[in-house]
Amino acid sequence: MYVALQKFKKYFKEQWLQGSFTNSKIFNTPPGYAPTQNPEESFNKQIKDIYNEWLRLAMLGAVDCMFKIVTDY
Repeated sequence: MYVALQKFKKYFKEQWLQGSFTNSKIFNTPPGYAPTQNPEESFNKQIKDIYNEWLRLAMLGAVDCMFKIVTDY
């Protein structure tokens, strides 16, 4: 019927459903590692949780928040 669609279906099945990416490590994050691919996201979440409690800050508040972070680290 649709030859190109049949070829794509075969490729997709062989590559992604039965191939080496079936049990990709991206979905099985080891304990102690960031659940995202970008560790900076985890650091930003800690800043928002601890220092500014998810509030948007004006410039002076942001500088004060950065001072607290640098002092603690």
